[in-house]
Amino acid sequence: MKHIRKIISSLLAAAVCLGGTAAFGAGAVETVKNDTQRVIIGDVNGDNTVNIKDVTDIQRWLVSAKKFNEAELDAADVNQNKEVKINDATLIQVYLAGDLSREGSFCGMHKKGEEIIKVNNFTIYDFLNWGSFTIIAKDKSGNILPVPEPVFTETHAGFESTDKFDEYSVPVPGDAYSLTAVNSDGTKQTAELENLNPRYSSVYGITDYGKDEEHNYYLVDCEIHWAYPPTFNFFNTLGWQKVYAYKFSSADGVSEQNWPGEELTPLYDDYGQDYYEVYCGTEGFDSIILNDGEGNQTSIITDFAPDNGYYYLKYDAFTINEYGAKAYTPLQEHDVPPVDENKELSFHFIDTLGWENVYMFAYDDSGETLNGDWPGDKLSSVFTDDFSQNHYLIDVPKGAQAVVIHDNNNSRTIIPADFEDGAVFYLDKDKVTTDEDGQKTYDCIELYFDK
Repeated sequence: MKHIRKIISSLLAAAVCLGGTAAFGAGAVETVKNDTQRVIIGDVNGDNTVNIKDVTDIQRWLVSAKKFNEAELDAADVNQNKEVKINDATLIQVYLAGDLSREGSFCGMHKKGEEIIKVNNFTIYDFLNWGSFTIIAKDKSGNILPVPEPVFTETHAGFESTDKFDEYSVPVPGDAYSLTAVNSDGTKQTAELENLNPRYSSVYGITDYGKDEEHNYYLVDCEIHWAYPPTFNFFNTLGWQKVYAYKFSSADGVSEQNWPGEELTPLYDDYGQDYYEVYCGTEGFDSIILNDGEGNQTSIITDFAPDNGYYYLKYDAFTINEYGAKAYTPLQEHDVPPVDENKELSFHFIDTLGWENVYMFAYDDSGETLNGDWPGDKLSSVFTDDFSQNHYLIDVPKGAQAVVIHDNNNSRTIIPADFEDGAVFYLDKDKVTTDEDGQKTYDCIELYFDK
């Protein structure tokens, strides 16, 4: 094997001195006009895909073992310096290794005449599990553009626990105006998706969710429209025992189910907070009310969008509706609820350590106490979650610099009063310091409801 490698190395080294430095017009070129013919740079053999076969073709040409026509020579000139060298084969190998933007390389881009056309790497979600498919790309004049076979990248979990769908990557030339997906045996085809704008969108999904009565399948722009399945997350920050989704039509009030609607199954994040994935793509039902079936609910949710994020509730952000129920305003991270300037600062405290008693002691910046002598106010839990953790809603006296939450038995946490109203805190059992008197001070962590 070492001898063979040495022979190949010698041949390639010789090629640098012979064909490897040849400019266009060398003896190994068969003259073919390429004024309007489109080539994929790096796709030497013209199979619409840049692969190791193209590297081999360049190596063979370098040792005069293969002839190139003008289009093939144009495709082999990966750095577009009007000559083909071993460096062009190397740039293809770099491209195949995943470096798609190496400086000085045009590998994978299209060339038409002297025009270099950049390529956009699109992500395609196969929501219908076609298994294999091709992408037909056309320019604005309706000309079909060369596009390689989509390459599988990974599998994702779907809406139901048993559902899965695959993700593919496919390079599409920048002058593509429309895309169509066709399954492997040609029996299924999506409607043509026009007016591509790769500056803003590069993720598309194959789905049967659409409104064109002439087609059964669609390519959906996942960054603008719903990609099946459309969902959002609801964080149960008020500790409702059950959560229901009541879906109805805003046009005529017709509901999918009778009140309180479909009971949802809880999921849990890393902090033990229960949340719910809410499906919002049922055709004809464009409004949802989340509720606990016991007189607590959200106001009507209508502004759905893909990855719209999540909703959460604040215990004091509600109104009493005409039915006497508490209708909470569903908030997102960027929402700012109305602030009552006369209201005391408040926060939500989760006792993750299981203290027998919980007290709150507050003081101002001069050290004066604001709620009596130690130990301060004894607190009452508002609810206990599924992990037997007690939750407390705590009003902070005006002018407080900090509050001490403690068990009056040598365990405490200190919270500076510089948080936003309605913040949620929990104790980290692994972050604790103990002083010489045995007093344990735990870090109190603010809980953020990420997607």
